[in-house]
Amino acid sequence: MDKQKIVYTKNLAEYTKKPSKVFKKNGNIERDFYEEESLKLQYELVKLQKWVIDNEKRLLVIFEGMDTAEKVLRLKSSMPT
Repeated sequence: MDKQKIVYTKNLAEYTKKPSKVFKKNGNIERDFYEEESLKLQYELVKLQKWVIDNEKRLLVIFEGMDTAEKVLRLKSSMPT
């Protein structure tokens, strides 16, 4: 397997928009910003899903997050093949 180079980007909405439009004074994310970015990410997932179906490929996606007690949560869903 060829070695792959990981490229990190600063071209994220959190970095390109004014902090006052992204974060509240208490450090939480603004609801409007969150919903706008969530819709963009959802659209990208739908495009990926379409590509996987069109090309008869298989894909495993794992979503991971933390609750307020910093316990790791894994959201999973399985589809029959």
